[in-house]
Amino acid sequence: MRGSILAVIATRGARDKVAGGGAPIFFVEDENEQQKLGLTLSRVLDAMAHDLENGVLVIVRH
Repeated sequence: MRGSILAVIATRGARDKVAGGGAPIFFVEDENEQQKLGLTLSRVLDAMAHDLENGVLVIVRH
């Protein structure tokens, strides 16, 4: 899949900012866990992690 969101990683505090839509959503406890998971998923999926700076991080393949 090119040009698509592969995953969403949100902190528990940002739970109300995301909704289902086709990409898996991972909820994490804090920003540190979010960054670790984002890095791992971006490497595994050969994609880029983009921090939306509102408690939500998206993994996108361009």
